[in-house]
Order: sequence, then structure tokens, then C-alpha cells
Amino acid sequence: MEHRHGVIGSRSIMQQLYEDVRARILDGSLQEGTRLPSEPEACRMYNVSRTTVREAYLKLQQEGIVEVRRGSGRYIVPGASTILKGSANLLTSMRKHLEALGYAPEVEVLGVVRREPTADEVSLFGTRTNHVIEVERSYVADGDLLTYARNVLAESMVPEWESIDWTESMRTIAVDRGFAVKSLVIDVAAVALPAAICERFGTDLTQPWLHTVGPAYDQRGRPAWWSSEYTRGDIRTVRIVNQHTFDPLPQPRFETF
Repeated sequence: MEHRHGVIGSRSIMQQLYEDVRARILDGSLQEGTRLPSEPEACRMYNVSRTTVREAYLKLQQEGIVEVRRGSGRYIVPGASTILKGSANLLTSMRKHLEALGYAPEVEVLGVVRREPTADEVSLFGTRTNHVIEVERSYVADGDLLTYARNVLAESMVPEWESIDWTESMRTIAVDRGFAVKSLVIDVAAVALPAAICERFGTDLTQPWLHTVGPAYDQRGRPAWWSSEYTRGDIRTVRIVNQHTFDPLPQPRFETF
């Protein structure tokens, strides 16, 4: 792996390192089964801190494309490029995902309302949440509905909700208010789109959709939003990667006779 000094800029340093390694696995310049540089080596190559390297490598491990071999280092797993080509990081913006597929998506804000929280929303956001903001949005390209989403945020997070540009991604809106989103906890199901939405957009009732439901959390463990998102079946695929960490093989025993 050649020296990468200077390739990492000041914006989202860990994310850039992560994306650089990811891209190099996809283009084959980092081959499956090979060892990644150690943390000190990567620090020198990318001119970044050890904490940055560790966080980027951890993100690659969580994605299932890097594994730790005790006493040896971190390795790119066999099939890593296949995993990357077939998976979608649900924390990336939907706009970027659609554009990568060749669409020119437009956001339509269908409604923004302030209401009292449900019992589940009080449990998620806390008892001090007197009201929540519910946002309905869709991505449309050439008149076709690609995604439909309903997001719920605590009003305390967006007190100026009436003046917010809700065509921005939820992640951007959250980050601008001090919530650097780090993780999602979602349920995934193959479903039919709700009839009312089909009627509104003239969508085929028999079209399969992927439904993802759950909260997003920031780096401090605070809930940023709750979402219910429908994505057309040919737009997004969720790939589940199961891995098992094997214990080291037992050393052979030699006996003297």
C-alpha cells in the first residue's frame, strides 16, 4: 500500500480515510485477503492521528469487510468487494444513493406538522418532549416515486422548525444542530406501499417495497430522529453478512517416547 500523505483533508477526516480504503477495495488496488497497514503505519501514510485510523478501521469492521486476526492484524475479508457492491450504507444520504444509481431525484415535502408525541416517542426522546415534529417527504425522478419517508424529531432539537429547509437530508439537519449521527437501529421488511401513497403518486399497488423503521442516534447516544422509510424494491438491497470468529487452532503436541 503506497504512501498516501496529503490525501486526507480537513473535512470529516475519519470518513475520508474510511472512504479511501473502501474505494481501493472496490477498484482492486487493495486485494481481498491482504493485511491492512497497522495503525502506526496508516498514521504515517495518511498523516492522521491513531484515533482517526482506529475509528475508520472499526467502521470497516462493522460493515463486515475487515476482520481482526488476533496477534496478526486487520485483514480484508474474502468477498469484500462483493459485499460492497451489493450493500448500501443506510447512514449515507438517500440523495447520494439515488444519484449513484443514475437518478436525478427531486425532494417533495409532503407535510410538516407539530403534534403531541406518542407513548413510544416519549420513551425514545424523553419525558421532557412535549411536542414532536413529523415530516413527510418523497424522492421522485421523472414522475416516478422512488422513496417515501416519515421522520419524527423532538421539537427541542428543531425549535425553528417552521423555517427549516426540509428538502435537506435528515443527517444534514441533525449535524447542523449538534447531532453527529453515528448509528441506526432498524427493522427491515418487504412490504407493499400504503394504499394512500400509491393513490397519491399513481404507483402500482403490486410493486414491492423495502420498509426500514427505527431510530438514529448521535455519537453521544442521543436519539436524533425516528424514521419510517419505504424504498422501491429495485432501488435498495440490504445484505446481511454473518461472520464467525474462530479460536486459534490448537498447537500440535509433541511427546517424547
